[in-house]
Amino acid sequence: DRLYRSADQGTSHTQVSQAFGFALSAIGISPQNDNIRMVGANNGSIFGTTTGSSTLVDLDPLGQVPNSYVARVAVDPQVTDRAYVTLATFGTVNVWRTNNLSAAQPSWTSVASGLPNVPVSAFVIDPLNSNNLYAGTDIGVYISTDAGASWAPFGTGLPRVAVFDMAIANAAPRKLRIA
Repeated sequence: DRLYRSADQGTSHTQVSQAFGFALSAIGISPQNDNIRMVGANNGSIFGTTTGSSTLVDLDPLGQVPNSYVARVAVDPQVTDRAYVTLATFGTVNVWRTNNLSAAQPSWTSVASGLPNVPVSAFVIDPLNSNNLYAGTDIGVYISTDAGASWAPFGTGLPRVAVFDMAIANAAPRKLRIA
């Protein structure tokens, strides 16, 4: 129910958030700036900091993102004020974006046009082109090449199976790996 940070490969840990009283289900750290941290929770809460504060603030105080299990939170590797949240629930919009993460009240927008309303348990932002997004759903992988404005099934011959984790390589060969 709290976030810890290690600067020595896990030998020691420092608490970098308050105790929330509910389980955290997702952690996102900016690849550019360790002070930008987000957490999502199993009750739909989203908290974070853009200053490195150990008191994380509510990033959705207006309740724009549905209160469902947060599967992934991710900070854009090229635009530190842009972040994504994915939900693992059926029958609702499951990918949300903010373009003003550092605002006192970030605004969230649904970016799921073309995605089925199934859980999005895995999510990757291409580190070389952050307009390219990959969503791992309960029925396979989807791709967006326009920062989430539209989505389409990814690849040919991939099975329609649940995807729970993904990673994309920065160096050649640049392959998307799914599990």
